[in-house]
Formats: sequence, C-alpha cells, structure tokens
Amino acid sequence: MKKYTILLALFFISMFCIMAMPVIAQGKDANVSVNVEKVDSATSLFTIIVLAITFVILLIVVLYLLKFVTMQQRKKNALKEKIAIDDDENEYKQEHKEDTSSLAMDSEVDKYLKEDEKAVVTLLRQRGGVVSQSTLRIAGDFSKATLSRLLKELEDRNVVKKEKRGKKNLVILK
Repeated sequence: MKKYTILLALFFISMFCIMAMPVIAQGKDANVSVNVEKVDSATSLFTIIVLAITFVILLIVVLYLLKFVTMQQRKKNALKEKIAIDDDENEYKQEHKEDTSSLAMDSEVDKYLKEDEKAVVTLLRQRGGVVSQSTLRIAGDFSKATLSRLLKELEDRNVVKKEKRGKKNLVILK
C-alpha cells in the first residue's frame, strides 16, 4: 500500500511540475497571457530541461508500476501452480497409501549419499516421500540443471523415481 501512495505522490508532483511550467518559464507572476512573443533562448532551454526531467520521472513511475503489476501477477500464477502441484502430490499419496509407509528409506543408504543427495532425500522425507520437482528445486535452493543431475543420479541408484504429471514431475522416494 505504501508503494502505491509513493507512486501516486510522485505522479501528482510531476503533474504539478507540468502545470506550473508556464509560470516557471515566464518567471514573473502567475498570470498567463496569450500574447505571442519571442522567447529567450535561456528560457526555452530551461523549459526543455524541466520537461525532460518531468518526462523521465513519469517514465520511471510508469515502468515501476508495470514491473510491480507483473510481479504481482507472477506471484498469483505461482500460487495457482503451487496449489495444482500440491493437488498432484496429494492425489499420488491417496493412490499409493500402502506405499507411503515404506518411504522411510534405510538410514544405511544415507552414508553412501553425497551432501546434495542427502538434502534431496531429507526434503523428500519431510514432505512424506512425494514432492514436485519445482518445489524440491525451490526448497533445496538448487539450480534446474543441478537438481536434474542429482535426480538422475538418484534414479540410477534406485533411491527415487520421477513420475510425469501433466507438465510437472513428481519425485517419489523409493
């Protein structure tokens, strides 16, 4: 809410500058006449500078507002995707209730895992053995390439399996 207030104040200040331009350019009193007179080059340069500054301020405000609105939209979309991902995870857990009890993999295997692999397995255990790959990437603070490589190695060693659900991958602890 504060951001909107600041942006609105900046907008009104810049609009005031535009409206006050004839008075500033005239340099006398607040009466604006319609007489056509030759303007000094110094006054016209000053007017151009003030107009340019005002334009830059308005441009910055508009760009900031656009960036803010797009970020809000991205957050809403990410939340919708997260809800859909959670639905996929819950759906998988419902379908495989009997398998979830055996998801607490042997701690013997832990000593053969690298640090990053242990982090992946720990996150999977915390989430009940089923996590979407995107959630795992964010929670583990992995890059896409790193997580993909880790999951491939864990899949090859039969520690996890990946299951495609629509556009997303579910990572399941074996």
